[in-house]
Amino acid sequence: MLVGKRKELGAYYTPVDLAQYLAGWAIVSPKTAILEPSVGRGALVAALVDRLDAKKGGMVVGCEIDEETFLAAKTRFEGRPVTLLNTDFLQLSSATIKPVDAVVANPPFTRNHQLATFVRQKLKKDSGFRDIITGAPGLWVYFLLSSLSFLRLGGRVAFVAPAAVAFADYATPLLRVLRDRFQTVAVASINERVAWEGAAQERASLVLAAGFGLGPAPEIQRLALSLSTGETSVVAAHKRWATTASVIVLGELARIEIGVVTGANAWFVLDETHAAANDLPQTALVPILSRARQVRGIEITTAEARGMAKTGERTLLFRPEVSGPRGGPIRRYLAKILKAKRRRVLWFSKRNPWWKVQLGRSCDAILTYMNNAGPRIALTEPGLRCTNTLHRLCFTDRDPVHARSVSASMLTTFTQVAAERIGRVYGGGVLKFELKDARSLPLLLPATPINSAVFTRLDTALREGSLDLAMDLADEAILPHFFGSEWMRVQSEMREELAVLRARRGIGPSGVNQQISSKLNTSYAAS
Repeated sequence: MLVGKRKELGAYYTPVDLAQYLAGWAIVSPKTAILEPSVGRGALVAALVDRLDAKKGGMVVGCEIDEETFLAAKTRFEGRPVTLLNTDFLQLSSATIKPVDAVVANPPFTRNHQLATFVRQKLKKDSGFRDIITGAPGLWVYFLLSSLSFLRLGGRVAFVAPAAVAFADYATPLLRVLRDRFQTVAVASINERVAWEGAAQERASLVLAAGFGLGPAPEIQRLALSLSTGETSVVAAHKRWATTASVIVLGELARIEIGVVTGANAWFVLDETHAAANDLPQTALVPILSRARQVRGIEITTAEARGMAKTGERTLLFRPEVSGPRGGPIRRYLAKILKAKRRRVLWFSKRNPWWKVQLGRSCDAILTYMNNAGPRIALTEPGLRCTNTLHRLCFTDRDPVHARSVSASMLTTFTQVAAERIGRVYGGGVLKFELKDARSLPLLLPATPINSAVFTRLDTALREGSLDLAMDLADEAILPHFFGSEWMRVQSEMREELAVLRARRGIGPSGVNQQISSKLNTSYAAS
């Protein structure tokens, strides 16, 4: 299947180790009847059918919506106890096949916003779960809920799901349904990075439920799974350091908004060389930050932003008050943005004149939106803003001492661990925080403010690229206030978890991307 088509279908083809684990968990007898609702290239079907005995009634029924992929899978499993249907599983009636013992799936990970509006409306209307589905669920949620109608009493489901199942709002009612209907329910986070085809970076969890119709389950178990060993361990639901009553979330301390939207950063966010080459006057250039790498310390000044522009960083916003005389440098530069381009940019149509970027509110600090390591807050001078590739903060308490404590707390291991669970992983292992995510970041704010000496050392460590040292300094200044003499033990526990969480997205101990080539020790079958 072509890469573009794979992405359109939300297909993350299952690697062999994951397929083997799911098959081993789902099959309790060689005579098991199993439904696989999104066959793909067949890795799951292959793992399942190898464990079944056709003579005893063991079989797999699979669905595949893409005709080309369906035909390839049909050829592959010819002569095996496999029945394949070239159909959309979500349109398949449960009356079409006999009830099965298990449903095992790596369903499409297509996100809600990638679905056409009419598709979302049709899914909610036709799924029979309109009262259950809330928020913005991805397509996999509909697959899981629809699969329940195909199970016989006592049946199992084993689903691959995005890691968001552990925290997304839409996951809460979904898990509640599973808990009500099954005898046991577990969500297992995968310790290693899953070797999806094409080096895709999607983090994954498994939803494992057994005993259909025999619920409710006493609880939803949280597990950690190692694919290399096939072993699971229970994740403590109430670690002392994870449930401290002293936590306060960032959204209670500051108003968080997206940065300045230009509509075309390539034209409006410039470095000094580009500005000089077009004779743009300094009066038309406003200092602005546009990349996380420009947030070098724990505080940043307008002079520093202008200084970065001299070294090639795009930290100047082209924003003239007037267009100036005909034939002047501002009009000549604006003329380079062709009318056809202007018609395609929605933000241009919202402004009058189209080229005058709306600065919006001033801010007290900037929060990194896209992160290689974890999120950081940098305090800003009045007048310094950021583009929408960063978030701007305006503190409720404008006391600079309070602001320093907030920015320092963001660097603690406590908050960095929480950030790994709250953030969303995109290509290259980048950790992103939408506004809603950013508002939920938990902080530990000591009653005694962070003193200026510690703040200066934090700033120096960050500017020198020593993220580990900065985290050490923040922990030493803050954790003892909350964990007393045990703070170092608690810190050690948190560091271990942080290392595991970052390793899942390819980030090493010092915040360095450690992505491993997909050619190394990678084995795929189709699914």
